[in-house]
Amino acid sequence: MPTKEKVNLILVLCGILVLLLIGISKESFPYKFVEKEIPEDYTNESVEIKEPELRTPMYYLVVGSFSEQLNAEEFSNRMYDLGLDPYILPITDGHYRVGIFSSPYREDVVTYKKELEQTIGKMWITYQ
Repeated sequence: MPTKEKVNLILVLCGILVLLLIGISKESFPYKFVEKEIPEDYTNESVEIKEPELRTPMYYLVVGSFSEQLNAEEFSNRMYDLGLDPYILPITDGHYRVGIFSSPYREDVVTYKKELEQTIGKMWITYQ
């Protein structure tokens, strides 16, 4: 029986093969493949404020907005504990917004929002 890592590798390779067959290059694909491992000594103490990875205008699914960075970090940690991958958007209007999903396509964000609304509660979509 193949290991989980082997199955994941096979799925990624199949996805790349499909992209190559239909003529989409990795550079032009609108999503970024990211594999993250959580270190054993992870303390969940703070979340780094980062710029969006893609420089094209994006739609963001936002779950919280705070005037204090510490409050945004604490809320972001709670979202992480729920199994989400939160991040803090660059400051706009003096607020730190906690996002959990982004896409250049509004329809993707709307679909993801509908899937999580019952679990997470109030969310909204912003465009930057």
